[in-house]
Amino acid sequence: QLLEKENDFDVEKMKGIQLDNTSYFATDALPVLLNIMDRKALPAAAQKRLAALEHWKGAYNCNDQEARLFELWWNNVKDYTWDELKNLDFYSRMPDDRVLLDLITHEPNDSYFDKQGTTKVETAPDIVSQAFSNAVASYDLLAAKGESSWGSFNKVNIKHFTNLDAFSRTNLPSAGYTEAINAVSSNWGPSWRMIVELGDRPRAFGIYAGGQSGDVGSPYYDNFIGDWAHGKYYPLTFFMSMNEAMKQSAGSWKLK
Repeated sequence: QLLEKENDFDVEKMKGIQLDNTSYFATDALPVLLNIMDRKALPAAAQKRLAALEHWKGAYNCNDQEARLFELWWNNVKDYTWDELKNLDFYSRMPDDRVLLDLITHEPNDSYFDKQGTTKVETAPDIVSQAFSNAVASYDLLAAKGESSWGSFNKVNIKHFTNLDAFSRTNLPSAGYTEAINAVSSNWGPSWRMIVELGDRPRAFGIYAGGQSGDVGSPYYDNFIGDWAHGKYYPLTFFMSMNEAMKQSAGSWKLK
């Protein structure tokens, strides 16, 4: 979709694509959930939260507030809908999110929406509305503690090969989402970002989640990680010939 919007791409536009934090599932699901909501039953504070979500574009940016609320809402919808599956001996995981979204859209009265342990027979509007009210309650508790931004939840752990915390960088607040182009989760993400502008002399930019030195005692051991987490790039040196490399390289050395 992003590529179809443009005919010409430069380095900055490619950076924007690689760092795109939009969940296109969220952009598809949000209108469906908003349309099926029973808004009149919501208190004024919850209606204010819902109004903020209506303007959200599905971007899981580090400081984004609505992304966290949407995640709480959607996770509640999943838990309330598939509650009977968890009682099955062979249960291992919930159905795909797209399956549930399709069920809400086309079969809102399906028996899966009837919650276990209640006398009322719930439908999709009931489930979506209850899920939102409870999500707002959870979100308000997080907001009171200053933990309602997406980055306060989406913490990245960049582990050393030895799996020792002393050699690792953990709990880094980060933008991105598992279903976004910038697919960042707690234990995995884009290990190497690179953009190359072709031409007579190529220009390249890149960064990885590490450092220039492999020595854990070096100040350059993990010096790229902060910039990687903030979506920055470094110019990459490209030599057109061996002689050029020898002239521009630091220090003195000779080929043997």
